[in-house]
Amino acid sequence: MAAKIQILYKQINSFGGIFYVISQFRSSGQAALIDKTPGVKGINTKFSYSNVVENLTSIFVSGGEVLEDVNFFRQEAFKANPDYRFCSADTIGRDLRGLAVANTEFQAVISGRHTNSTSTAG
Repeated sequence: MAAKIQILYKQINSFGGIFYVISQFRSSGQAALIDKTPGVKGINTKFSYSNVVENLTSIFVSGGEVLEDVNFFRQEAFKANPDYRFCSADTIGRDLRGLAVANTEFQAVISGRHTNSTSTAG
């Protein structure tokens, strides 16, 4: 006599282990490094730079293709983990533009001159 066991998961979604990855990101000290390097954003800001990086990573790792996919991610992933903090697409874009720097030029001994330019889109 054989018994059939069927396990049903109602919370199956494309986010898989993203919350585990984020917890490892935080516990490894990378989040603290990201928040420390560019400096403090301000007293009245709701999201830190590490929150922005976490959200952006979550979007692309979960199959998103553009920044605006965060709006879908916020709705669906919030159901899976209501304690997670989600930035809006506007917040992510604004914070990334705030981190932009002027063109930087490097002179390498072997390979010559390299320029790192920033986009002025927005």
